[in-house]
Amino acid sequence: MTLSLYDLVERHTLEQEIADGYISVEEHPLNSDYRVYCHTDRAIRDCRNTRATHAMSGVITHMDAVIARCEPRFPYYESFADGHETFRGMVFWGPAGYEVAMRGSFKSYYARAATRVFQEYFTNHYVSYPGVTDCVRITWDEKPHLYYLHSVAMDGRVSNDIDFLPIFDGVESIRQLRESRTA
Repeated sequence: MTLSLYDLVERHTLEQEIADGYISVEEHPLNSDYRVYCHTDRAIRDCRNTRATHAMSGVITHMDAVIARCEPRFPYYESFADGHETFRGMVFWGPAGYEVAMRGSFKSYYARAATRVFQEYFTNHYVSYPGVTDCVRITWDEKPHLYYLHSVAMDGRVSNDIDFLPIFDGVESIRQLRESRTA
């Protein structure tokens, strides 16, 4: 079953929240049929915690079909005292293959950097499940590391069954990791 954008929020409500500046929408740079929706900083400042701003906190669509989503308050960036950057994002299949989007952006520095690292180092080691978005953390010291944080089903259910386990050091896919944990 495909989940429509308008199963999450009514069309006129979404259009009004966008017009009022509480929800942002960004088109993918390679294909405008892909869009990412997110509540804005204004929504946070104005304490605009509506069904629409909550539902649109990190939703990726392709021609209005929801193809990826993250949990509503998922942070997208961390910086540590040792200077290492860590990017958190949603892995999705997009116009350029596997990509990583931040909660509200395809084009931000963080989204582009995470996608570049993911595609260079992890694409051949990653397998996704249909209807499930994997939220990951990418960090590096001498080499990049990919960590699974949690999965989000299209209906919004969050699975935290394998928090913070590395999926690149000797593990070929999230599917293999999941199967090894349930065996």
